[in-house]
Amino acid sequence: MEYLPLMDRAQIEAYLRSNPELFVYGLGDLEDDLWPFTKWYGAVVAGEIRAICLVFSKYKVPVVHAISEPGNEALSGLVAAVADRLPEFTEIHLGDVAEAALDGHYRYSDMVEHRKMSLRERGLLVAVDVSSVDQLDSNDVDAIRSLYDAVYANATKKNSFDSSMLDVGPYFGVRESGRLISAAGVHVFSPTYGVAAVANVATHPEHRGRGLASAVTARLCQELMPHVEHIGLNVAAGNEAALKAYGRIGFEVIARYREGFIRRRG
Repeated sequence: MEYLPLMDRAQIEAYLRSNPELFVYGLGDLEDDLWPFTKWYGAVVAGEIRAICLVFSKYKVPVVHAISEPGNEALSGLVAAVADRLPEFTEIHLGDVAEAALDGHYRYSDMVEHRKMSLRERGLLVAVDVSSVDQLDSNDVDAIRSLYDAVYANATKKNSFDSSMLDVGPYFGVRESGRLISAAGVHVFSPTYGVAAVANVATHPEHRGRGLASAVTARLCQELMPHVEHIGLNVAAGNEAALKAYGRIGFEVIARYREGFIRRRG
């Protein structure tokens, strides 16, 4: 097994397409405007990629994606081998098999069990009432930020919304009395590679329990479906309400992983 930097985009794509639901984020990051912000490392045997670790550095805090199919031991060896090449401080999405690979190099913080979900029953979206949902644009940035500030006021990990995300793909929301009370958007939207990742789904605490998150997510997916083959999202494993809401509109759990932050020791 060799652990190598990867620079051949076609070779990386071929590996990611072996499990496109799992690698929605990676496939989206192959886009021309995102490719310069990526570094890829691979566990390689006889020229064949067996696992991939991606470092994405477009935003203030970089993100490391180290996810694999269950039992893929190649990922653990890869993450351990490239530990000294990862950022000093980064958000990380870490698969089960690689959970201990960074123990000697990094301190973990705010690590939370998550689930990856993929939209598999698209017909369920038709039954969702989306009549109150409107598309958002750059004029809504302040309203979006105000909503996320209210939702994440007491959260350890804050929302990752950046105004540039409105340029990546569509955002949708519900307003009441002129105030934005629910919203959903994307982290990834790539018609070229056929994938999208739903993100930043949130409802104001005063308006929960009304199905608003399902409505904005369903409307968003309706917009994305003609353009992509795979739509995924990540959700905290302890967020039972969200898991059920996404399940009702056609999403299924496809993988588990941990998400949090790491800081280099010393």
